[in-house]
Amino acid sequence: MKTAFYTLKKLSILILILMACFSLESTYGMNNNSNNKNGIKSMDQTVNKTEADLDHQILIYLNSLYIQSYIRSDIETFDKLLWAQEFTQTNPDGSVSSREKVMENFGQPRFDKIIYLYTKDVKVEFLSEDKAVVSAINPDCFEIDGKLIKSISSYKDTYVKRDGQWKCISAVIKNVD
Repeated sequence: MKTAFYTLKKLSILILILMACFSLESTYGMNNNSNNKNGIKSMDQTVNKTEADLDHQILIYLNSLYIQSYIRSDIETFDKLLWAQEFTQTNPDGSVSSREKVMENFGQPRFDKIIYLYTKDVKVEFLSEDKAVVSAINPDCFEIDGKLIKSISSYKDTYVKRDGQWKCISAVIKNVD
């Protein structure tokens, strides 16, 4: 199981690198919107676009890790990679859980079997260079005590970038009718 996780992690990093390379290639290409008479972007424009693209891809990757960690009750990944110390989660009933309370729940088996769990309509919205919201719809179906439990929820996770690392400070989960 760990080998598959590390293989997936390496593959995800490789994809990020390839996407950054393609981004660089297109950035140095011709651009009709450029102020330069040759259509080539300035180095400042290139660096800013590349950093923003990379941050976007990193946030998509972290969102994927978040879901994978949830499925595996992997609190180590949450603790080290994802959650800031001040993390809070707002639950569908409006209650707010601290980081410690959420980690307790994540560390416990919550279902007998996953029938399906995935994200769709994943969006990243940058509020500033160092703050972003990742949102998505999350359909799921679990077997719990022999019963199928289906739900659809939406979430908005707020991330901040500190010392070059993105950390989730808040998760807001709502049920979708």
